Amino acid sequence: MKKVASMLLAFVFVFSTSLILIDFGKVEAAAATVTSGKTYYIRNKNSGHFLDAEQSMNNNVIQHSFHGGKNQQWKVVSVGSGYYTLENQWLGYQNSGRKMLSVSTANNNCDLYFKTANLNTQMFKLVDNGDNSFRLLNKWGESSNQVIETQDASKVSPYNVQRYTWKNINCQKWYFIEVEAMSTEGGLATRTVTIRKNGDIAKNSSTWSPRINTAANAWNTSGAGTNITLTSSGSSPYVIEVGGYVWFDAGQCVNSPQGNTISTASIIYINLTGISIDMQFLKLSGDNLEKYERGLITHEMGHLFWLGDNPNTSNLNSSLMNSDRTKTTIFKPQAYDINNVRLRYD
Repeated sequence: MKKVASMLLAFVFVFSTSLILIDFGKVEAAAATVTSGKTYYIRNKNSGHFLDAEQSMNNNVIQHSFHGGKNQQWKVVSVGSGYYTLENQWLGYQNSGRKMLSVSTANNNCDLYFKTANLNTQMFKLVDNGDNSFRLLNKWGESSNQVIETQDASKVSPYNVQRYTWKNINCQKWYFIEVEAMSTEGGLATRTVTIRKNGDIAKNSSTWSPRINTAANAWNTSGAGTNITLTSSGSSPYVIEVGGYVWFDAGQCVNSPQGNTISTASIIYINLTGISIDMQFLKLSGDNLEKYERGLITHEMGHLFWLGDNPNTSNLNSSLMNSDRTKTTIFKPQAYDINNVRLRYD
């Protein structure tokens, strides 16, 4: 669980270390799924930047580095026969009515247009590319394979987005990432990180040091592409520590700077106070306690890779990031979590 830094005023208590296209409205790629009615960030495979509607009210669609604003959020809605519309969620465009991703018939422009029933220029097929990405094939231009791409295959932010003939190149491929799956409090620039164990418990406890090692290994062997290295020395700004703190959550991950931006420093707090409460409430002991503790650390590490708390999954046990999962059985990254990390970084 993530909290703002202002909640982290704490003091340490003394604890013993032992206490411590399938269905209508749904399209699936290899592991990725786009579901009608959900809202997504749409990330270009070539540049890593996100589909974005400029906030100058000029209706232009661009790619831009991630900031998580509403103008980077797109609601996907099935309109039948395999076609979808993509509606920008920024309030300015919502109020103006010009909110639908559309292409021009006169030139290669891609912009926002008024929501209009049965308008082919704002309907798209989401075509599986077989690599977790989709191409956005426009209905008006379907006979000539017109798709949405970043112009000039640019990796610059910001840069124009346009329609163009499908060439099977990465600037024409897009990853769809559920908005609810992503943290609004930042994450790492890459999946490679050195985490420094801070304090005697994290470094030397026969309980907690191995738990931290196991959690890092759970991510590194998950298939998410993470590369977590642990150290007990040095000056890495990414830190994990174990202690007793005055809040009740069993764990917190605090990224700096705060907000939807790249984290240049992070602290994972494992809170013995909160764990002792959970032990009583969940009746944890023995092997179940160990699994719970491993899962707690692995969950908090997930925040480093932009994963948010409590994504909207039909099954609470589908994600390690769900706080109400069965914590004694779901203590490793699940397919849903792994896929969202890959979509964020691949």
